[in-house]
Amino acid sequence: MLASGLLNLLDPRNNDPFDRSSAPEPAPLAEVLTAFVTSQDPAAAALAWTMAQMSGDDLLRARVVRDVGVRSFLLPSWMHQLNKIEIVAAEQITETVRDGDNIVLQVRLAGHDLTTVTFIDFNMGTIVKDNFLSDKGMDDFNELWREHVDARHTALEALSPADAGARITEAIERSARTIPRPESEDWPATRPLLEWIVRQLPEGGTGFIRPEWSKQDRERLSDRFLASSYGADLNLPNDRSIVGDLIFYRADFGYGDPLRWSPTAIEILMMDWYPRKIVADQRYLRRMPTVLRAFVQFVHAELGLDQELTVDVLDAIDAYERDYRRTISKPRLQGPEAILEAAGIRDPLDRNSLSAEEFFSEDDLKIFVLDELADQVGGQMQLAQLTAEPLPDEPFDWTGLPAEIHHRVTEVLLRCDDCCDHYFDVEHRTAVRRLLHDVAAADPQIFLRRGRSETAAAALCWMVARANESISYLGLQTQELMSWFGLQSPPSHRAYTMRGAVGANQTASLASLGSPRYLTGARRRWIIERRDEAYEPV
Repeated sequence: MLASGLLNLLDPRNNDPFDRSSAPEPAPLAEVLTAFVTSQDPAAAALAWTMAQMSGDDLLRARVVRDVGVRSFLLPSWMHQLNKIEIVAAEQITETVRDGDNIVLQVRLAGHDLTTVTFIDFNMGTIVKDNFLSDKGMDDFNELWREHVDARHTALEALSPADAGARITEAIERSARTIPRPESEDWPATRPLLEWIVRQLPEGGTGFIRPEWSKQDRERLSDRFLASSYGADLNLPNDRSIVGDLIFYRADFGYGDPLRWSPTAIEILMMDWYPRKIVADQRYLRRMPTVLRAFVQFVHAELGLDQELTVDVLDAIDAYERDYRRTISKPRLQGPEAILEAAGIRDPLDRNSLSAEEFFSEDDLKIFVLDELADQVGGQMQLAQLTAEPLPDEPFDWTGLPAEIHHRVTEVLLRCDDCCDHYFDVEHRTAVRRLLHDVAAADPQIFLRRGRSETAAAALCWMVARANESISYLGLQTQELMSWFGLQSPPSHRAYTMRGAVGANQTASLASLGSPRYLTGARRRWIIERRDEAYEPV
């Protein structure tokens, strides 16, 4: 490992082709080895011997052996056998969503087992992203893999040494050309050692073969999706073009299969690829996540993938959507200039030099409005699917509530119903009943703690009224509502605890409950109108 790390430091492939600084070039390898060999320290001679064996330079290796001369008897016996590398086995670990493959090689160096696990990342361009070394055999590795890895979504299979060599070699070459270059604790420090091993593998292997997606294949996939139940609601003018973008992204980048999606692929798409590569107006760009959600569900269903994988991807879309919308709403470099900026070659865009019109547009305002509306209903997908039918007159749902809180919940329920009958209507009463049930089911301890029923009821009614904007300066005011419960001020602490129980503390607005479940038909109708105004083509 030490010899490999030193060889890597001297490797010219690490030089930055765009670095115009006057930093000194690393010393030539031959000079470094000469300095080690002429040292009186046997450890330095051992290091030179090992580096020369690993370098792949036959002339340099012969020279070091000659210069070490009679002192070679001081080296451990196994060092004299470093040229005897035995290839034991090769295998690969593949993932269902094809983020990358791990190629595993077991060799014996001077009678000692060495296993390398090389991760080849498809999403970053089929490059070596990391390389792990172990002094255990492949059987031990496989046993560990079966113990800790979810075998439902990965597969371990044999691989010919020749194919393993071809794939690792191609991936190393691409990795060396990638800017910025991938780095980890072990990579590229272990690259010389890995290349030394790969040079011993048989030639003539087959590298990675990308799936081929012709223009007709892509059009047929797009047609199937838009004709399916998943794409039934995608009827805006740009939707088909966005589907084409998504197919292009997964077919021409990464592994090359638009039917397979992962959280990592989503992160790259939303946080880099789409904002940087797709040059379009705000209306087009902000529509993409809605199309993406439906497309992912369709292609995963078509392949018959585990629903758990699809849920992970949908969660990733939700997680990155706010940052994605923030990115596309601001001026930014695109195309080749964005690549140069990411590589540190071009100066970042100076937003301070932009005019107000360049920095902020009407589309920016519409995106802000859409984000605020989505925050009220739980996300962009829920916003796109929102309907405006009135809430029904529902009885209270006791499902899932422990018997020990029934008495307390009943007290709170009666006070909530009285308040809604006095100030609001049946829809508000249903919304408050739903919220009471959801809070009690999620955290029954809230109703086992000491406290007045009036305080809990006031918190629930206040939360629903704020979410529906049923409290306003011109209508019912918060103080009047609190007075009805005999309180001087809103029970903010109790409301915060209840919001946390149903996950509403993740919303941007303190008034939002993050779900259409608690919104009246009138409130949802208002949200739909604002949504359609923002979606309406110019």
